[in-house]
Amino acid sequence: MKRAAVILAAFPELRAVERALSNAGFACAGNGVFRSASVEVSLFLCGVGAKKLSYLKRNIHYFRQCDTVLCAGLAGGVSPEYCAGDCILPETVASLTNISEPIAVGESLRQTVLKCGTVPFKKCRLLALSSAIVRREQKTALRSIDAVDMESYRVMRWMGERAVPAAVVRVIGDALDDYIPENDILLTATRTQFRIIAKRCLKNPCCAGRILKFVVRTRRALKSLGRCIAKIVQEK
Repeated sequence: MKRAAVILAAFPELRAVERALSNAGFACAGNGVFRSASVEVSLFLCGVGAKKLSYLKRNIHYFRQCDTVLCAGLAGGVSPEYCAGDCILPETVASLTNISEPIAVGESLRQTVLKCGTVPFKKCRLLALSSAIVRREQKTALRSIDAVDMESYRVMRWMGERAVPAAVVRVIGDALDDYIPENDILLTATRTQFRIIAKRCLKNPCCAGRILKFVVRTRRALKSLGRCIAKIVQEK
């Protein structure tokens, strides 16, 4: 049986992938494990900003047994060519402190992912930041970068130090000119957050339309992420 591990940052991303795997015919075996007749997929959370890498340490032996290890989630588009929902497959991943020495994603694993022809991947130079950027001017200040996230560099460096081949798969959650509410990078459809959204819209009626568009756009991107991961892990 083929094994795949998918490392995600936040619960909305995890839930989106879980739903997509279930819709693709995978059976939930509990503890983030999904199985089909030929594939076992395990989902892991590393936390926003990869602050829970210690959790991954307990599963290093499993990662070494996997045929595919993916660091997946949403990303912010910097290149004007990207639209929300685009699937990207980075060739390099850098951080601000190591921007001149990016980590190259293993070409053999990238080619394996690219074989999933039903997903139109775009090439990408990815930069991992320590905090989210929400304004256009912050994005345009980044040179020679196509997209940003907060986890990929730390996860890829951690895997590289342990000789575990891994690839990064991201879906653009917000394009260069898309509106992002402050501190609302991942809104989900829980009852409490619906209340938060409603309160924000009532408090700032002039921004209500933009906030609702952000919510809809994020949910669509999460669905795209789930479908993308489901197709990759099913590829033989």
